[in-house]
Amino acid sequence: MRALLIADSLFALQERAMLSRLELGLADEGVSVVQALPDQLLARDGSEVYARSLAYTPVTAPLLRRFATRALVDRVRRLDEAEGEGQRVRVVHAFGGSIWPLALRAARELGAGLALDVWRAGLVGRTRELGLTPADDVIAIAPDDATRNRLKETVGSMPCVVAPWGVLADEPHPVLDTKRSASIMLVGTGRDAAAFQAVLTGLAPILRGRDDVLLFCDARAARRADVWRVARTIDPSLVLRSRISLIEDLEARPDLLLAGDLLLHPEASGEQRSMLLEAFGRGVVVVAAQDTRVDYLLQGVTAQLVLSPREPAAWASAVSSLLESPERAATLARTANTYVRANRRASEQVRGVLEAYGQLRSTKG
Repeated sequence: MRALLIADSLFALQERAMLSRLELGLADEGVSVVQALPDQLLARDGSEVYARSLAYTPVTAPLLRRFATRALVDRVRRLDEAEGEGQRVRVVHAFGGSIWPLALRAARELGAGLALDVWRAGLVGRTRELGLTPADDVIAIAPDDATRNRLKETVGSMPCVVAPWGVLADEPHPVLDTKRSASIMLVGTGRDAAAFQAVLTGLAPILRGRDDVLLFCDARAARRADVWRVARTIDPSLVLRSRISLIEDLEARPDLLLAGDLLLHPEASGEQRSMLLEAFGRGVVVVAAQDTRVDYLLQGVTAQLVLSPREPAAWASAVSSLLESPERAATLARTANTYVRANRRASEQVRGVLEAYGQLRSTKG
């Protein structure tokens, strides 16, 4: 069986590691995987992360969508013909809500089934807006039982399989080693600007008072949340700027991100984020906004949760308590690592995805 995995720009950038793990896992199970990425992203990366990569052009103008779909479908068919063996794409697996319409059109033209990855709570309602017909061969893939239940309430006729996101865990690395500076990673989309600004305001006294604490922030999120304006307001002397580093595409830099001591995630948007799971798996201590729609964020087990993420004092208290008690931070890192080993294995995600593919009509016979 051959599957076309297609991701929109934001998803492909943020979840590159997860997509790579899934592709490798599917390949191990005998699935021939083709990865479709936005042309600008594929060109910028300069190398193929996946065994087979195709480019597509993201478009918003209705008149151009048909041509973009046709171009992608033609590339897929040429690849099928070139490799022979009678294989063709039987499943189009879509990641990122903005790509769903293109993925649906491509699946129809290819005569393939469509798997919709409902990776965040906000996508549940969007399943009703796609214009699906009884002839469409569609299944939803949910990351947890709560999302599956919401899907059943919203579109009860659409089949759904749970495939929890998973990672490959290592032994926890030492955190808050007194022989080096403590590194804090601040990640997210920046869409909740108030939460991002609260983090910076709350951490400002810590950064000014301790020369052994450094803050690394995703540059895209910092620009969206207008972090430097806040820094100038709370620290006119700009002392903070020497303690903060902006890193482009920090979430796509596991070499740096997972070498930190604390990982801060201030947004509660019901999104699955594999970098949080990876932090659990590597022993990085997570401090996150409480999000009842994300089942792996468990207070005192996997993370230190902040109940009021737009309150600077809440972030100051959470981070200070960990910096002042490295033993407590190490304990939290260990329990998070134990949790992800038991409950969020990469193999379980592959198993769930294969189950979803197997339920599509297009993969039978």
